[in-house]
Amino acid sequence: MLFTNIVHRLDGAPSHRKALEFQWQEAHRLGLPTTTLLTYPALFDESAVEQAARSCGPGDELGLHLHELKCPRLLDKYGVREPVLWLWPRDNRMAVIDEMVGRFAEIFGRPPASIGGYIIDAWTLKEIERRHPTIRTAITSCFEEGVKMFYGNNRNWLLFSDGGPWNPYYPSRANALAPARNAEEAIGIVAVPHLNRDMIMALSSRDDWFASHPGNVFRAQINEGAECPYLFRMMQAWEHQAELNGWSYLNVFVSSPWLLAGHWCVEREEDVRALYTRTLEFLKAREEAGAMRVVTMDEFGREFRARVTPGDATVCHWRDELGQSKREVVWLSNPHHRSAFDMARGGALIDFRPYDGRLNLDLGPECERVWNGNAPFLVSSEHTGGHWNTSQHATISDSTHSMSLCDRRTRVRVTRLDRNAWKVFTGPVRYELGGQPLVIEAEWELGADADIIIRRRLLEWKGSPLKLSEVFLGRAGSHEYPEDQRGVILRAPNGEWPVTYSDETRTCPGVGWVEAAVPPLGMIVRLEAVNPPADGLLGDGVIFSPSFRLQLDFTFSQETQTCLTTRPL
Repeated sequence: MLFTNIVHRLDGAPSHRKALEFQWQEAHRLGLPTTTLLTYPALFDESAVEQAARSCGPGDELGLHLHELKCPRLLDKYGVREPVLWLWPRDNRMAVIDEMVGRFAEIFGRPPASIGGYIIDAWTLKEIERRHPTIRTAITSCFEEGVKMFYGNNRNWLLFSDGGPWNPYYPSRANALAPARNAEEAIGIVAVPHLNRDMIMALSSRDDWFASHPGNVFRAQINEGAECPYLFRMMQAWEHQAELNGWSYLNVFVSSPWLLAGHWCVEREEDVRALYTRTLEFLKAREEAGAMRVVTMDEFGREFRARVTPGDATVCHWRDELGQSKREVVWLSNPHHRSAFDMARGGALIDFRPYDGRLNLDLGPECERVWNGNAPFLVSSEHTGGHWNTSQHATISDSTHSMSLCDRRTRVRVTRLDRNAWKVFTGPVRYELGGQPLVIEAEWELGADADIIIRRRLLEWKGSPLKLSEVFLGRAGSHEYPEDQRGVILRAPNGEWPVTYSDETRTCPGVGWVEAAVPPLGMIVRLEAVNPPADGLLGDGVIFSPSFRLQLDFTFSQETQTCLTTRPL
């Protein structure tokens, strides 16, 4: 089942509240429940509070949103000039939240069950859980908003939250972007995204242009007046994810300024309002068809707890909904890592965020990271200059020729094996090596544990003996500038070597595995030969291109099986 939230935000501006009245009316006309999150200014505006109490229907929910913090009352009371709460000092941050929860309970006779913010780190979530146990669901991040968003917004939108799950999850008590391994590690709040993103455009563009937000398509200029078929294709794609996982989530969060002619993205107010109405009508039609269920945030939290256990995994099989090309990407998120496999590059792993190190991503002036909330990567083709700099992929060679399996696009099938296991199957794919036809198929087994099993099968080849090399190119980082890789240790059963930017390679004949210990990420990544035996190779980078190399070389006559895995350092 696909569960859908229709979320609004109520602040104190009269023009915003007039637009919000339109949003409520359209939802109520269609019988759709909504969640409206009140900001600090709205809570202390009697007319805004009266409007919320009057206009929300019996099936609607009211909650809080940690936004619009530059109002005079709040600045005078706390004296903090930071415009976003996740960068406030901790004592002041929680004082604001305590005040908002208390004010909400005073007005409405009960504390809120849901809260929202663009970034809510683990420390803040744990404090909310401890102080305000009625809050059980929270918007905690904007999926994949980091350096691309920063540049696209003239370097004035400090919202770094790349690397977390795209679907709701139980956040770890150590790291709010890492899914919890078990109930003991889980913060007792269900984390949901601010919006759903296009899972291909999130890799290759600014994902704020391509989201489950009718206003965003005006920002991207992919609408034709009030028409935007892409938006509904993108929303319907989340129904496919529910088929693969047993459930999925869609958040349509439109704050009211997006419906006003004065908004910088809106040329014609009637167009953006018409598209908003059509969006709600689309959701209603899909609900009537039995494809989704529209619920409030608190209702979704209860549904999520009934279906998902801490430690579960989730996958996403995403097709190109914008250009409608044949590009497909498969994502996996589990408590150990988040991965993305690009079928336009032969199934290469193009994004890999290890969670096993449980790095502290708390933010603010008391914290080591201060502002950078990105979950670090070992592989990020988008941030490191392409898959030749960081990726996990395979190459094929005979005595005189070589080629990469990244050179040929492939189609993919994703099959759910059980509650926490999937098979990703590609091929058969036809290549040519030295003028001879070569046919290969491949599959990946993905699940809730740390192991990714990779199998490659040779279906057709009449030339000289082949070598298949499984290659992992990695570097620790959280943005597009290379970071210091010294301290990384490359290992094999016959020894270990530190990364020194030497550009040296070391062959390791007959080894069962090669690995890298990565202290900046607090984890180890390993390539292990399951079948047949393999030779290993370890490679150091250079300062200009600092990725390390882990490689296993197989004699390729029928099938190879490799395990890519991580573990804590």
